[in-house]
Amino acid sequence: MGFLYPIDEGIFPTQINSIIGHNIGANIIKWHYCLGHLHIHAMHEMKKRNMIIGIQNNFKHLLHNFPLCEGCVASKQYKIPFSQGNNSQIKTTLQLIHFNICGPMETKSLNGSIYFVMFINDYSQFIVIYFFKKKFDVFSMFQSYKALLKLKQE
Repeated sequence: MGFLYPIDEGIFPTQINSIIGHNIGANIIKWHYCLGHLHIHAMHEMKKRNMIIGIQNNFKHLLHNFPLCEGCVASKQYKIPFSQGNNSQIKTTLQLIHFNICGPMETKSLNGSIYFVMFINDYSQFIVIYFFKKKFDVFSMFQSYKALLKLKQE
């Protein structure tokens, strides 16, 4: 049998037994859960090769009528990713700038900074991180970033 070991169907957790009940396809559904939500056709192939012992004989009936598994349905759902292109409303370099301020940190940096700020230009995706000691320095860091963007633009 290769590296697979036969599993005695009596060792399934009681939660699975109580969830599934004793309907006609319960044995196959137990195997589906215990094999990590394996596809029904793959389970049928394993049965034909005697890699699964103790599965019910009504297997062929369930090949086309397998009960809906909520876990399988949820795992196949996906979210549409955000667009990778520039925002069509942003037309210039300084029109929209995002920033994140982090701190105060418990451990100081080598130069004694306990804060950092990250500026991101939405138009060009140009990112700069500044480290500083006092929170009121953020505006001067922004002015430096703005000057750097103008130099980069020329």
